Amino acid sequence: MAGALLALTTSCMRSVQMGDPALKPFASMYSVDRAQYGFTPLPKSGPVSIEGKSTHGGYDALLHFGGKASRTIAFRWDGKDYQWLGEQESFEGPRMWDTPDGSFHEQVVITYYKQAVPGEYLGLTIQYSGPDEKLMMPRPRPNYSLTLSEVNPMLEKWGYRK
Repeated sequence: MAGALLALTTSCMRSVQMGDPALKPFASMYSVDRAQYGFTPLPKSGPVSIEGKSTHGGYDALLHFGGKASRTIAFRWDGKDYQWLGEQESFEGPRMWDTPDGSFHEQVVITYYKQAVPGEYLGLTIQYSGPDEKLMMPRPRPNYSLTLSEVNPMLEKWGYRK
């Protein structure tokens, strides 16, 4: 375990495969009920990038997962293991959307943090970017968020839900 901590503090990012012993300090991620936040299950295989401590604070490690939906999981070190702090999953849709920065696929991003992290809302936040103006409209405070009931039909249509 000390080796994993040393590796995280001495390198910016490294890639491993799911099941690699380097992921053992992050075991708290397996006890999270992702469905309640609208997240898909963790992948059983594939690459995972491990990123060390943030220079701007907020987390001690991040795991990055690629695949059909991309996911980032944030952790804080408790002196023994990394504790799950929160997660963000991005879902790409089929329609294109023109912005001043170019053309992009529409996207839904679901974020949940159980503790405060700089630049992120506490709790569940769901954002949409794309050509559907009614989903892009500002939402009531505190986090201007969509709801799972608003985005689940779209995510099902896009092939992320059954």
